[in-house]
Amino acid sequence: MKIAKPFLIIACVLFTLISACKKKEVGIIETNPPPSTTEGTQWYVAANGLSTNSGLSPNSPKGNIREVAGLTKPGDFVNIMSTGGEFKRIGTSGSIISTTVSGEAGKFITFRGFPVGGTKPVIRGYSMFAAVSLSGRSYIKIENLEIIGDLNGQFGGPALNLSGANAVYDRVRPLWVASNSFTLTEAETAYQTMGILTQNNSHHIEIRNCKIHDLPGGAIGTNETDYITIEDNEVYNTASLSLYGMSGISYLRPYNFDTNTSDYKIIIRRNISYNNKSLAKTYTKTGTALTDGNGIICDVSADYNGKTLVENNVVYNNGGGGINLVGAVNCDIFNNTSYNNGQELDYAEMTASFASKNIRFNNNIMFAKSGGKCVENTYTNNGNTALQNSNVVFNKNVMHNGSTTPSLNGGFTNTNFVTGNPQFRNTNLTSIDLRLDPAKTPMSSAANFGTNVTGQFSIKDILGVTRGTAPDCGAYESF
Repeated sequence: MKIAKPFLIIACVLFTLISACKKKEVGIIETNPPPSTTEGTQWYVAANGLSTNSGLSPNSPKGNIREVAGLTKPGDFVNIMSTGGEFKRIGTSGSIISTTVSGEAGKFITFRGFPVGGTKPVIRGYSMFAAVSLSGRSYIKIENLEIIGDLNGQFGGPALNLSGANAVYDRVRPLWVASNSFTLTEAETAYQTMGILTQNNSHHIEIRNCKIHDLPGGAIGTNETDYITIEDNEVYNTASLSLYGMSGISYLRPYNFDTNTSDYKIIIRRNISYNNKSLAKTYTKTGTALTDGNGIICDVSADYNGKTLVENNVVYNNGGGGINLVGAVNCDIFNNTSYNNGQELDYAEMTASFASKNIRFNNNIMFAKSGGKCVENTYTNNGNTALQNSNVVFNKNVMHNGSTTPSLNGGFTNTNFVTGNPQFRNTNLTSIDLRLDPAKTPMSSAANFGTNVTGQFSIKDILGVTRGTAPDCGAYESF
């Protein structure tokens, strides 16, 4: 946790085989912002398109996504074509996808890969703060894109390395300490490049079915955003070189768009986030340290009145924690699979810390690295117990291969858990398959172990398989 950063990013691989068992539906009722009800203009853009083209058919695409974005109206679709090469920054224009136009309720503006369901168009992010940037925007969808960095400087950006990242930190740290303010050069900004960033009171944003990887900054980060849905994304190999301490998927300081306290307004589900590691120096209250590199982080939301749902995600082999809650409130963490995280830092598979409150961890699998921790509940900061958590409840979880007892127990209960092996199909990182294996003996400890109390688990698994009266723990329903 750091005292000054514009945002934190926090963070995976959809497996294709589904299990057979289908049961009566009970549990969480999935909620979303209202779908678009009116279809507007279909715009087309290709990397080899021309500004003189109309942009109104696949045969006459424009070449600049930002130009097309400025032409849109609520309800429009920007079809980003996978033919014509990669999309890169044009001159010094900054983000590749950005817009000054917002949609309306029931009329989202959608930026999507085209053809829908086909090969994802490649957005090449380098020497910018984020490849996709939404600032103060609303009712926007980002779908079916592949966003890749340029770590080795092969596609137009500078080659990046750890010593260069640390040199950026060394230059700005005195300014950071003195005034909490500094300006990065373009060369220094190259070390921070993220995939997707939303900020400055954006709301009703949906990010789905994107593949985001090999970036020096995090994959998906939201700052001061409300009504955000992040689902069905694969994010990996991000967050390694930023001085801000980023992660695979994150939100930081969500704001209250309205007074709704009963519905899930932040939804993070069915994502796979792996190999995200923060390796560069970052600034903390006590000095220089490595922080973050989590699969998913919910960060600093004490003033937020809404509810958050984190369900059916798979997080593994990240440098920080699997799912990390820092000063988070009103979060339900249901049916997630967390494996072999904490590779760079001594973070647990799942953590609640720094005055987190009203948190439920149900039906999760926490399989720790050798010598690692399944769960942690921390709250002190130089002896300040005012940051103690409250009403953090772990119930019906599988914890294996690591410590199940947090170092501090204030405001925390951990009941009805089992420590047996969940029996994943394959834990080899080169061919990993974190579904439960019915053929292995002894039987998976996660099989049929989860709570089936209405509103306390996920109705369907990561692949859409219906759970029922005896749900498995974790993201996959296998028994």
